[in-house]
Amino acid sequence: MRRLALVALLLLAAPAAAAVHQVPIAHGKSRFGRFSISGSKSGGLLCLSLDARALSDAGCGFIDLGGVADPDTTGDCGHHRMSLLGTASDEVAGVRFRYASGRTLRARLYPIPASIAAHTQVYVAFAGSARGFRWLDAYDAAGHRIVHRRQPSSSAPCSFVDPFKGSPAVASGQAPDGGRYQFRAARARNDLGTLNDCVGIRERHTAGGKLESLGLACDERIGDADARVFLAGICRSPAETFYFGFAAPAARGVALQLDNGQTAQAQLYPAPAAFHTADSLVLAAVPGAQRVRSATGYDAAGKQIFSHRAVSQKGGLCDEGGSFATETQFED
Repeated sequence: MRRLALVALLLLAAPAAAAVHQVPIAHGKSRFGRFSISGSKSGGLLCLSLDARALSDAGCGFIDLGGVADPDTTGDCGHHRMSLLGTASDEVAGVRFRYASGRTLRARLYPIPASIAAHTQVYVAFAGSARGFRWLDAYDAAGHRIVHRRQPSSSAPCSFVDPFKGSPAVASGQAPDGGRYQFRAARARNDLGTLNDCVGIRERHTAGGKLESLGLACDERIGDADARVFLAGICRSPAETFYFGFAAPAARGVALQLDNGQTAQAQLYPAPAAFHTADSLVLAAVPGAQRVRSATGYDAAGKQIFSHRAVSQKGGLCDEGGSFATETQFED
């Protein structure tokens, strides 16, 4: 499914906010066990939740693309399984997914109560493979195909194209939790083939351990604001937060005021030549999980050149536990 989001981030998935009141939509049995689907409204958005053990999924805000939304896919990669969850208008009578081999997978359709989404259905399918499918087709009650849409490579949830493969680290050092981090930046293509500028943080938590991604962000245009600040981190003790992004060319220093009153002085690095921008890359890291309250930039002489207050957000970064990844939204 295509979810409404504040930014186009390729980041660690964060659990959806708890719904105020979940309405049962469907329940049944798949080849992998029993499942149930419920829904609610949150802030005017439709929220859906699939309970299917390792193939569970949840999210709010769906974009209807011509009668049927692209599916959200959740993979049980160790057992080569996948769930597909999305929405369709009530004119859709069938949804099928077609693989490169020609094999098809049929989805089940269930009407959503009008109290949360009138004239809308939810579809769900379970596949015995985590391999990506090639096409999404939808049919009306007469059997006529009304949607035929190619699917992006991201339809395979257990495969991940590393945008930083082969690129050197911009910076590295010891993370607040004691691990070793890498700050990476590279130019990479998205699912549609468009080139994006990507930045991200990786960390090796134990000596000789796996280098894991904490979060990354990709964008076609990075030079359209004084500063953009993404943040990603871990909630388990010792918690930590990395702040990374871009700053205008005139900035020679960036200070981030945090929710706890602390000021984090960011390090600035030249953007890779492939980015074709004079913007600097920004990086800071602190113990704990703190949002950014404001960002201030200074020129080489120490003169303030910009100062932006962050839009107030309710709730802590670790209210849901686990990890977090988001962007700080600044007031106009």
